[in-house]
Amino acid sequence: MGKANAEHIEYTSNTIYTAHVDSIVARNTQKRNLVSILRSKSEIASKPYKMFYFSRNMEHALHNEARDLTSDEKMQLAEQFDDTYADRPQDFVEYLRSGGFAAPGNYEESWKFISDGTHSLERWSNFHVYFEK
Repeated sequence: MGKANAEHIEYTSNTIYTAHVDSIVARNTQKRNLVSILRSKSEIASKPYKMFYFSRNMEHALHNEARDLTSDEKMQLAEQFDDTYADRPQDFVEYLRSGGFAAPGNYEESWKFISDGTHSLERWSNFHVYFEK
């Protein structure tokens, strides 16, 4: 994979390529700060709250699809996923736990994991923790 052109951001499992380094660094700093604020909350508007992640994006985590997808492609994947799991919620939970992308540890540990190194660019999710008892 080569360096991205001026209009494109290219993600790999350990690097982000862009012609706009300063703006991407600023964007990612802002995202990290917002995530930190939201993660520190246990309640929002008097309702219990926890934040979970699908690193890079949901299509990457759930479907191992790392390339940029069109809206139509995303919709097709969502419909396939719905066809597979809509009537089988326990299979969905098992897929989250054993699909090869379940971040290790409990809620706090999974957030430490994703914040370490380039894990956020890799295929991970901590959503399985939501279903733990």
